[in-house]
Amino acid sequence: MQTITLNELTQDLMAWMTYDGNAIDFARRLRGGDAWDQWSIVQFLHWQLTTGGRTDLDYECEVPRPRRRGRRYDVVYNRGSGTADPQRPPVYTLWICDNEGNDAVRRLRREIDAFATDLRATQQGSPVPVVPLLVVLSPEEVDFPGVGSKSVPNCATRLHLSSDVTWKSYPIS
Repeated sequence: MQTITLNELTQDLMAWMTYDGNAIDFARRLRGGDAWDQWSIVQFLHWQLTTGGRTDLDYECEVPRPRRRGRRYDVVYNRGSGTADPQRPPVYTLWICDNEGNDAVRRLRREIDAFATDLRATQQGSPVPVVPLLVVLSPEEVDFPGVGSKSVPNCATRLHLSSDVTWKSYPIS
């Protein structure tokens, strides 16, 4: 199975947004919009596995969290390859998509403690450090510790990603 680094995953996210920007903006503007998170995950994985050329990618969706019944990691990469490669550790993602930057921040604040707690439990059973990644899609700024914003020319929606600074505030190890 093909593994992926955090840097490659970030590059894939930017390439997907460049490729699919009009559809991302359209999905964001649909009334109700509650399914935007799931739509984005499915569209991104579709892009990775087809256009992105990662046909044998090691990923798993909706992975149960160890301490939260009914809660799941959105997508986990490099989990099933059977190797403990510290250069390509498991990457655990949490996706939040919201039209309002302040609403995205509120959702992050609600989710981050549970996400970090679950990652600490996951880390205990992992031979290599696990890597957390918050993926936030919003047309507005998301003012959250360590979350940086990236934009692409044909898409009004911005990509906001966590960084090492984020995880200093919410340590997982």
